[in-house]
Amino acid sequence: MTKRRLTVGRSAFLIGLATLGLLAVSILMGVRVYGAPSSSMEPAIRKGDNVVVERFSYSLRGPHRGDVIAFRSDGIKGLVRDSICLKRVVAVPGEHIRIEEGQVIVNGKKVALKNRQGVIRYDAPPSAREMPYTDVTVPEGGYFVLGDNSDNSFDSRFWGFVPQDAIVGRVCMREE
Repeated sequence: MTKRRLTVGRSAFLIGLATLGLLAVSILMGVRVYGAPSSSMEPAIRKGDNVVVERFSYSLRGPHRGDVIAFRSDGIKGLVRDSICLKRVVAVPGEHIRIEEGQVIVNGKKVALKNRQGVIRYDAPPSAREMPYTDVTVPEGGYFVLGDNSDNSFDSRFWGFVPQDAIVGRVCMREE
């Protein structure tokens, strides 16, 4: 009977230790869960999906083209304050980007970004009057981001660049 209590005690201790370890790794890696606020990233991320965002990889390297990032909206003209946005990185600091006939052209070369449905087209939304940022060079410390659902995405084409210090992290997992 005493041995059984020790075994149960040891198992509970190991489970507790493992749980604390996972919690510590989550805190150190900056793992957070956010709800998708809009349908701008469909079909990759649907409105209401939960996404896991990690910061660790960006402490080793910056965002790369194709990464889906979470960023704070504060300081970005036209976005709702105090919210988290999700978009795909299309161009990084120093790159020249042009969007022409739904195609992304970075530094003079067509770039085919993909999601589950294949190559993404970045057509102008039907209601778009002006998209001032469709032929620009990304400034140092900024990132050019677009929503996969371009017909329903208010993104860098309209308001410019995401400052590096606004980036929360990389979306690494999605749950419906």
